[in-house]
Amino acid sequence: MIDLILQRHIRVIKFSNNLASKINLEFLGFRNELVTDLLIDKESSIFLDSVSRIDKFLEKMHVKFHQLKKRIQFILEGVLDSLFSNEVTFLERNFVGMYYYSSKIPPRELFGVYYREHIQGIFHSLKNEIVSNYKISVSHNHPDSFLLEKFRGTNKFNYKDNIFKNYQTKLKTFVKNFVISFSSHTRFFFYHNNKNKLPFFTESLPFSESKPNKTKLGVYVTSDFSPKENSDIWSGCLPHFNSTVTQIPLYNLEDYRNFDYRNWFFSKSPSFQKEVLGEKRFNLMKSDKNFPYSQIFDFSKSTVTLENL
Repeated sequence: MIDLILQRHIRVIKFSNNLASKINLEFLGFRNELVTDLLIDKESSIFLDSVSRIDKFLEKMHVKFHQLKKRIQFILEGVLDSLFSNEVTFLERNFVGMYYYSSKIPPRELFGVYYREHIQGIFHSLKNEIVSNYKISVSHNHPDSFLLEKFRGTNKFNYKDNIFKNYQTKLKTFVKNFVISFSSHTRFFFYHNNKNKLPFFTESLPFSESKPNKTKLGVYVTSDFSPKENSDIWSGCLPHFNSTVTQIPLYNLEDYRNFDYRNWFFSKSPSFQKEVLGEKRFNLMKSDKNFPYSQIFDFSKSTVTLENL
């Protein structure tokens, strides 16, 4: 059962990265549209005063922001409905005789905040930065290169020093965490619906964390989440951003005492590790060099989609 859930959770982590990359393409398309507008407006607004130029650009920008948010929301809404059904099917197929009795669906939230508000917060900050840079450029009559470097970045830094980069990373991080949290909540509700057969649950990591013992893993009573075995108070399915923690159901506490839930991945066979990481990152992990954790456990190019989850 431990292998079953953690292997499933790894698949979900890979899927969340695949989805984040898909949404990232929407974001990059939005950025490229703004760069195009910037170049077009420069030619067509040559006879406009600075206030009119700013108003014209901002009007276009607001429309594009609205379109981007709608596209992202459309993608996420469709994915969440299918992901929920996928998780329930997986659980009922593998836990014979147990069912997802409740019609309760995990809230579309992350740390108590509705997912659209997370997106709105990211875009609000980005919008302010775009407006600020545009106003400075027009008001001070900076050359075209000023805004182009702000929007596209510079060749010196491989075009990664643009003002969009930080918000692109924030959006990708949010999407990954949101999907992982939603999936873990679905599984947890299943355990809770079958609490008579699964009286306890424990926290576990599919991969050890970059900072050893950063997250204290506890064990809890499924019915009321009360801590056992000197565990801290349960903080929820996803303790913090970028956490890969998930919950494992237990038939009894002996299962908790006799297993290492933190180093599960490193106890598995080399062939399994290579299958999960791919040959290149598996070799990095096994090398004597001290490669960053994020480089080894990087699933940004994952090909796991909802169809093959």
